[in-house]
Amino acid sequence: MSTISVREALAKTTEILAEDPAKAKSAGSAVTAVLEGGVACRIPGPVGELRTDMLPTMGGRTSTPSPGWLLQTALAFCTATVVAMHATQLGISLTSWR
Repeated sequence: MSTISVREALAKTTEILAEDPAKAKSAGSAVTAVLEGGVACRIPGPVGELRTDMLPTMGGRTSTPSPGWLLQTALAFCTATVVAMHATQLGISLTSWR
C-alpha cells in the first residue's frame, strides 16, 4: 500500500471514529490457547495458527518460540506500525527502521 493510500485510510478511519467513538471497540473473537502437552500451546488464528513452547529447563522442548519472545515480537510490531502510521500522517516517508 502506498504512503498516500495509507494516509487516506487513516484519515477516513479517524473521521469515522470521531463521528461514532463506539466503533473503536473490537468486534473480534476471543483468543483461546490449546494446551498440547507439557508446556507447548497452539492458538488458532484467522490465517493459520501460532505455537509456543518453552526451554527444556522450563519443561519444554524448544520446538517453537516461547510465549515471552512472541510477546516482545508483538510489542515491536505494534510500535513499528504506530510509528509508520504517524509518520505517514505527517507526510514522512520511512524506508526502514531499526
